[in-house]
Amino acid sequence: IVAEPFSHHQPGLICRNGTALCHRALGADALRIQNVGEDWSQWRDYEEVSDWEIKHAKGVLVQYHAEGSSSYVVGACVDAAGEGCFASWHEEMFLRGDFNEWGNRGDGRMRLVGQYTWGTNVTLAGFEKAKFAPFAGWSKSYGRHSDRATLYNLDEYDPRHKTFSPEPFMSGSEASRRWMNAKALWTPHESIASGAEFAQALWMNSGCTAEAPKCPEVEASEAQWTCAGFTGDQDQRWCRTVGSVGCMEYAENDKSPGMTSCGPCSCCRRKVAPVLTGSDATCCVLFHDLYLNYTLTSDLSKCAGALESQSPPTLTSTTATVTTQISTTTVHHFDGHQEGPCPKVDPRPARSPEVEAKIASSADRLTVAAADFEEVGYKRMASPKDWHSEVAYSVFVDRFSNGDITNDQANLPDFQKEFLKNGEVKQIYDWRHGGDLQGVKGRLGYLKNLGVTLVVLSPIFHNGKGDYHGFCTSDPTKVDSGFGTNELLRELVREAHAVGIRVVLDVQVNQACGKGLEYRTSNDVDGVTQCMQNYERAYWNSTRGGAVDNKDRNQISFGPDLHPDLQEEAFFAGCGSQFMYRPDGRDPLTGSHNSYVQAFYAWGDSADGSKHFNTMDAAFQEIYANMLKFWIAFADVDGFRVQASGTVSADFAVYLSTQTRHYAATLGKEHFLVVGELFQAGTPFMSQQLGRVAGNYILPQTVQGVLDEQCAVSRELDPPLPGYVSSYPVQETFNVRDMASGRAGAEDFYGRADWARDTKKLRDVIDQQADLLSSWTSVESGSMPRLLSRTSSPEQAWPLIVAAGWSMTWSGIPELFNGIEMGFNGLCYKDAAERAKMAAALVEQGIDSDEAGRLLRDCDYSLLGDKINSGFWRQDMFIGGPMRLGSAISSVQEHVGIRASLMEANDPHWCEDPLLDRTNAIYKTFQALIRIRQSCLALRTAEDQQAKIITGQSDQLAYWKLHDHPSDGSPRAVLVVLSFGAEPTTQAVKYSLPSGVSFQEGQAFVDLLNPSRMAVVYGQVGKEMHLMVPAEVGASHVAIFAPNDFSKKDGDRSWLVCIGSDLPPLPKDPCDKDPSRLMLMTWAALSIWVSSFVGVLVWNRRSSLYLCLVKEATGPDGPTSVANLIEAKHVLTAAIEHTIPERKVKVSAGGLGKVLDQMLREHPHGRLSLVHPMFGDVEYGSLDE
Repeated sequence: IVAEPFSHHQPGLICRNGTALCHRALGADALRIQNVGEDWSQWRDYEEVSDWEIKHAKGVLVQYHAEGSSSYVVGACVDAAGEGCFASWHEEMFLRGDFNEWGNRGDGRMRLVGQYTWGTNVTLAGFEKAKFAPFAGWSKSYGRHSDRATLYNLDEYDPRHKTFSPEPFMSGSEASRRWMNAKALWTPHESIASGAEFAQALWMNSGCTAEAPKCPEVEASEAQWTCAGFTGDQDQRWCRTVGSVGCMEYAENDKSPGMTSCGPCSCCRRKVAPVLTGSDATCCVLFHDLYLNYTLTSDLSKCAGALESQSPPTLTSTTATVTTQISTTTVHHFDGHQEGPCPKVDPRPARSPEVEAKIASSADRLTVAAADFEEVGYKRMASPKDWHSEVAYSVFVDRFSNGDITNDQANLPDFQKEFLKNGEVKQIYDWRHGGDLQGVKGRLGYLKNLGVTLVVLSPIFHNGKGDYHGFCTSDPTKVDSGFGTNELLRELVREAHAVGIRVVLDVQVNQACGKGLEYRTSNDVDGVTQCMQNYERAYWNSTRGGAVDNKDRNQISFGPDLHPDLQEEAFFAGCGSQFMYRPDGRDPLTGSHNSYVQAFYAWGDSADGSKHFNTMDAAFQEIYANMLKFWIAFADVDGFRVQASGTVSADFAVYLSTQTRHYAATLGKEHFLVVGELFQAGTPFMSQQLGRVAGNYILPQTVQGVLDEQCAVSRELDPPLPGYVSSYPVQETFNVRDMASGRAGAEDFYGRADWARDTKKLRDVIDQQADLLSSWTSVESGSMPRLLSRTSSPEQAWPLIVAAGWSMTWSGIPELFNGIEMGFNGLCYKDAAERAKMAAALVEQGIDSDEAGRLLRDCDYSLLGDKINSGFWRQDMFIGGPMRLGSAISSVQEHVGIRASLMEANDPHWCEDPLLDRTNAIYKTFQALIRIRQSCLALRTAEDQQAKIITGQSDQLAYWKLHDHPSDGSPRAVLVVLSFGAEPTTQAVKYSLPSGVSFQEGQAFVDLLNPSRMAVVYGQVGKEMHLMVPAEVGASHVAIFAPNDFSKKDGDRSWLVCIGSDLPPLPKDPCDKDPSRLMLMTWAALSIWVSSFVGVLVWNRRSSLYLCLVKEATGPDGPTSVANLIEAKHVLTAAIEHTIPERKVKVSAGGLGKVLDQMLREHPHGRLSLVHPMFGDVEYGSLDE
């Protein structure tokens, strides 16, 4: 049970003139209610308002519960006049002890001085015993719970488990008091009582503390002398002279009658009786009878509280009950829409001149970048008014397309260089495969043709380790040389904007990597634990901007790769491996408190050699935020998606989101997108990074500090949210993946209680704090296995088609991950025959058979399952890639292969790449669904109702998507039907109609995806009605039924769209050609050209052939908008030596094929004729193709 400051005096809990309770428990999924003194109600699902009979002048308590988290209790009290009053758990309370002869000298009656808080002043002489009693008699009392030892074992992977013998972990009220004092969560004035029948009297003393005497009381049997042995330097002289040590007295055996019990020993010892006397002092004793906390204080006014006061007392004993995250400071619940002045912020602590210089350097970089963007004449693209209509495509840059083979050898990891040199395929899944920004730029037409409006680039910043995935950054201001250049990214963004595609960058802000970035010292398990706990305490209890004096931090060397502005020891947590963190000797991820879990992720290094930032450092936050702002200024990117955001402190998340969005707004991007990867089911603390940030919980002081500091800035944002605009992934993603892979049934989506509870809880958190419609819905990503790899038939495409149907019709931004539309399954082989075939192909390349076998074992899903190396999930999407893996599309599956080398020539244009078969069913379904989603407003809302299947197929998930008043005239209700089975039914199915929407009997519906399929409203008005899909109207895995009169054709495509939408016309397919017409025109043109050429030669038989030699590249005078380019219909090329200005490299006549390839990439719509000159004694070789 977590007690919060003022939680039992919550204004507004009792509402509607005392007839109801209004709840504000963000993230709760259940609640129960109690009028004090009566029984608790049954648990019920969380609701905004509960009808409840309030008892005047009696407290009401509400207990909220969040699955996987903790419960907490709030309360309120009003009298008959509706005024606030103090409530208590007991009708009366007494304090009895030595000081009042246990109630024989005065009854010790206490007075109610606050919510559930009783007080009385007592005069103490030294140490005295006492107990709290809730009745005049002794039928019940609260005292001290004796210590009990509890031991925990270490896991076997911890080398200490064989010799693990720590001090026992103690339970009991006195042990709890000592533990809370050691953690600086309580002062010596505070403790907790126990109502156990065996509870003993507790101690109070004239120092107004709850501390017990230094030495425990001595029983008569313990007061006798016993034999004492010597250890270390102890001897008989020591025994004779030492006197008392701790709570033990030593003396030489004088053989007197009093020492008879010592026997023949020369040295004797006995326990020392405690010193209980002391000067008199009067103390105020406060007892919280709900949580049983008590406090002693010399401030006697605390016990003179007025009952008419409605302000709850500020009692540390009622607020610091259990965990490290409870703070006793005043809580400001931030509301992005609040009015009034922002809180006053204390001046920022002084920083060293070196740190100030780095902050200034990062700010200057922004100014230069913005000026450079203006100087080249580019125009910025404004943000959309919201992101709800966007469809995203996540590009995994290294595996998407290799557009420039000249950078393939740049920044390779050392192990890959060695393997390439030896022609080996070891760890090919961890290689860099050559994908780059030029490849993304060359496929913008492909993405536009698919229909996406938003491209997300996997991390592309410089990585000193050369990792292909970019998840660990060395220099956030520079594009990794293996991916391209800063200027190339800016050009990519410009061209994407020209075709209506926005660009978002995946960024990893929690850690850094690089050669030479390593610790000079190394913590052991205890050092790691202490270091991480130091950060956790500072996080919850330190002011904003204060330095963390963590003496347990490792010393660090930075190496050559890390950006100079980040080379500060205070910018790194420096604790060591998170897997060595053992709070209380336990694994923090098994049964520990959430604060332990948070520390595990926020302050420890992961297993990949990266070093975790101290994201709580205010100077670090400012510098890193400026480094990301640089890309807004320099390249005009449209947003950031913060990966692994749950591993950074929430104060940094708030600062980063507020600052980047505000800076982007100054450049015309008023709705700049910043979303965080938050697996909120893991811990409720992650919601502290989201939207409004404040919920019904206590915030760490550092988070509250950044909210106060950024208050004025965040209020200027639209929407005025200091935290992330939204988050990903949504809980439903994992449910749909289980359904599509056969691990759950379609009925579970709405029918499983735990799924429904978790989904509602997390949707409520996002909806109440942030923008639910800007969350991301995907069924695949770079951080999870390919969906088809989890199915029993990875060669079947239907699971992806069904998953696509859900993603495109659910609330949020649909996201397609690299290659999902091509049916990628991440498999090297699906059976023994294919495995043998691949092994033989590897051996044929000269690969050692044992090495080939090891690689194929690494790719064995039947053996490794979801634990397979994530590199296999990210297979190559270009024909020249060294790791082309399996697909549910047979034309793509034909090209499976692994090669121990990188590309030696550029790939064909994407129109001709055999891995991009755009005729496949998955691609076409995505293409249609994107258009349908953009046309039907109801598909983009968060309003869904289950469509119950009255009769028909049981393996269907059906739901209505609703919109109360579509502004574009599109339908109010659309039915989505997803069939989770290899063979969808053709039988008749009846679905329930949504509540709140009226339909007429006989009203026709049409399946927008398959217009041949119709449905009709069936039944009688005023009675139960259904939507019936007749039998034998065709089968489909995905159906979207809309009222027939609300649909229209989408150009010449086979699907329909909703009416009323301002849908742009379909783009022309750049690869679409009429072969017969083209051949006829080519032969006609060739005949005319040959005839003309022969005629000219005859007429000018003495004429010379003039050749223009281009010695130096001459680029255009200025930047040209892609939208304004004029494409030549026919390009005639003759060249001995050709320079490609963009590449700044020369291509000899022997490389004319490369010239042709490059020009086809730049001019795919026209025809290109190549004149191959052969004259004089120069031999250029034959032109084969």
